[in-house]
Amino acid sequence: MSGTPLPPFRRRFELRRIAADAVEAELEDHIHHVVVIVHHDHHEVTGVEGRAIRLPWSLCPGAISQLEELVGAPVGVAPAVADAGTHCTHLLESALTAVRFAGTTAGDRRYDLEVTDVEGDAGQPSVLAVARRDDGFELTLHTDGRQLLAPSQHAGQSLGAGFAGWAATTLDPDQAEAAILLRRAVWMRVSVAIDLDTLDVLADSGIPEGACYSSQPARIRRATRNRGSSLAALPER
Repeated sequence: MSGTPLPPFRRRFELRRIAADAVEAELEDHIHHVVVIVHHDHHEVTGVEGRAIRLPWSLCPGAISQLEELVGAPVGVAPAVADAGTHCTHLLESALTAVRFAGTTAGDRRYDLEVTDVEGDAGQPSVLAVARRDDGFELTLHTDGRQLLAPSQHAGQSLGAGFAGWAATTLDPDQAEAAILLRRAVWMRVSVAIDLDTLDVLADSGIPEGACYSSQPARIRRATRNRGSSLAALPER
């Protein structure tokens, strides 16, 4: 990490029990707005619905059908998928969080996530990621964008592959849920410095092929920009 500090990245994430057997997850930031509904029989997932309200690329909504992979997964834990790259990252993470939430007795909740560039030790840049929940719960992670720097007992933990499993087995459920949401927000923070409307197709963005549904080799040059879909700031709610 180097250069001029980026503007803060902000994301809102909500979990709602819309019926005795259904959980709705809603994720919104300046370039994404999706809703996922997970239906269940209190033991396993019986169906998944998705809505793409705002997504950056024309082919992104096609990833909704990929969520069918979660049908049959037990509720109460975030299930594994065969290949996360075949999914929309944001639809999938919303759905996985909803599946875990469906197996708990927790009440509806809303997270406001904020990632801000700060100056670290020896003048090295780093980021402070804060999750604030509407019931007063708060979690702060200090990272260099690749690994945790603080809390000190978790310093050195990679934000890469295996982070979600580490969080689920090391942290309490509230901390784990917030940490997993914050990890994605940390990765997304660079998006605030990119004007996607200057790009024609996803291949122009520099994203690696296969990183997500729309960047699969068969789609990355066909996924056109949904110009005008980005927000300057999240609306008040």
